[in-house]
Amino acid sequence: MRHRMVLGSSTLVMIMTPALGLFYGNAGQVMIQLTAVAGPWIYAIVMTIILARVIDSTIGLRVRDEEEAVGLYIFQHAKKA
Repeated sequence: MRHRMVLGSSTLVMIMTPALGLFYGNAGQVMIQLTAVAGPWIYAIVMTIILARVIDSTIGLRVRDEEEAVGLYIFQHAKKA
């Protein structure tokens, strides 16, 4: 579904009104449209990396090896499955 939105947003500029469309000689609008599509993607990727590093430095993203060897359910909940 998302790929359709990206494709639609980036190709819409080619068939827009004569004042704005790529086929009508306004190539600058293509860059504006591509920036509008790529901007949120870049923001999401950068924020995900930042949040992952913050979480990794505070509580960690992975369990310790000994926890994994014992069994996560036993170690974290003190119960057998």
